[in-house]
Amino acid sequence: MYTLTFKLKQHTPLIHFQHEQAGATLRATEVKPKLDRFIIEKMGGKANVPPEWFIPNKEALDYKLSFVAEGAPESYLIASLLPKQKKTELDNSNIAYLSPAPYFANNELIKKGLFADTELKKGLIHKTITVKMLCFHTTLFEKLEAYLSEMLVYENFGTRQSKGFGGFTAEEMTRAEFEKTLNQHNVYKNNIYSHKITGNLQSIFKEIDDRYKILKGGDSKGNDSQMMLYFRKNGIDWEKKRINQRLINGRGNLKSDDYSQDEQHKYIRAFLGLAELYEYPQLGIRIKIEHSGKQIERYRSPINIKVFEENGRYTIYLFANPVSEEIYDQTFKFSVNANANEYILLNTPAKGSFNIQIFLKMAMGNGNTYSLLKT
Repeated sequence: MYTLTFKLKQHTPLIHFQHEQAGATLRATEVKPKLDRFIIEKMGGKANVPPEWFIPNKEALDYKLSFVAEGAPESYLIASLLPKQKKTELDNSNIAYLSPAPYFANNELIKKGLFADTELKKGLIHKTITVKMLCFHTTLFEKLEAYLSEMLVYENFGTRQSKGFGGFTAEEMTRAEFEKTLNQHNVYKNNIYSHKITGNLQSIFKEIDDRYKILKGGDSKGNDSQMMLYFRKNGIDWEKKRINQRLINGRGNLKSDDYSQDEQHKYIRAFLGLAELYEYPQLGIRIKIEHSGKQIERYRSPINIKVFEENGRYTIYLFANPVSEEIYDQTFKFSVNANANEYILLNTPAKGSFNIQIFLKMAMGNGNTYSLLKT
């Protein structure tokens, strides 16, 4: 058996489902499947992986990982929106928080002031994390540390990982090495946008939250949705127009309207991740969104966000995977307050209508402070 231990550096909080437990950190059950896939892809496919690297009769590779976090972590309550009064209450209770941030699951409990509720999820950062690797195969063992170090550059972990949470690297990795590795990826290279930011984690996640809102749906400050602008250039308007016409301004008209064949209005925001609800609290309206075929319940945004901290200075990196074919030309049902008699049907645009790299180039060029990462 070959054994290797080395240190990791944590850059952003990990939203851990067992955050209240001592030593909660990266889980081998989440990391190893990702690392297995990464190694197999690096080898050019399963057929090119030495058979002895696999656990007999399994798809998994034959090595073990474990992670040990030392000391008490920094702990953050995370919410998409905190009223001023609640921030004051948290400050008075010495509870650290990140808000605004792209995380919504805590909002209702926080509104009720249930700061000690066990259902509240927190983000954790440990100063010291040690990874231990055990392997029986010399040729695999010789590459494991390099494979893991590279994979950590591309992947985040835990809840809301695509929004920058749960970022780690090898402890000794510099920003220059991180950027070089990131720009070597066969999908992301030459399509990575970076933004240096002064401040702390609060500033980081406010920027991520603000930026993503502008990309997807626009914001309350008057910044238009970049998705809306992209599709309008191609002769397609977004779903919000139909929602406002039929379900907001025309609410109470208990009938259904099928716009699935409407070529001018499409459900475009689906391409950046499916929402379960659109809420209009001042009107007491909740628009529930369901896939009419019941096949697509979750669809993760293809946009990924990484954060790297070095000497107290943060950089945000934004890049994207191709849009999955499963999301094109699908019918979705939008219903008012879950009323089965008041809804509309809308389709996502057809295949070929959206190129995420062209979209990002447009969106990042519209008065943005993000720049294309140089090779």
